[in-house]
Amino acid sequence: MRKYTAYLVLFLGLLHARCSSEAAGKFVQDNRNLVTLTDDQQSRLLQVNLPSYKAIVRRGIHVYLTPNEFNALVSFVYNPGRCWQGVRAAINSGDKRTAARIIEKQVRSKGKVLRGLVRRRYDEDMLLLEGRY
Repeated sequence: MRKYTAYLVLFLGLLHARCSSEAAGKFVQDNRNLVTLTDDQQSRLLQVNLPSYKAIVRRGIHVYLTPNEFNALVSFVYNPGRCWQGVRAAINSGDKRTAARIIEKQVRSKGKVLRGLVRRRYDEDMLLLEGRY
């Protein structure tokens, strides 16, 4: 298991418990060596947390979505989900290109562009606009 995956899993567990992101981040940093999860345990934790992110998309979107579009939006809301209101408004008005432009700009953490987020946002855009995984 990769170390960052354990951080993510801990962070998600805390978010699911409704902790603030600062508290969750501090907890992860302070306890990063305490928890090791198998791939199966990570999958189960994702299954526990994912329904709440799906519900955010279902509640916010009032137009028809293909499964790929829905999946792209759940992925975006899941991490980090910033600017969801703008994406939601664009999708509900039928403007998926504007939604994709908003999504593709969400690639920074603490002011720094992260290559992993650049790749993730590109993948979400391709899934939203072209149905490509």
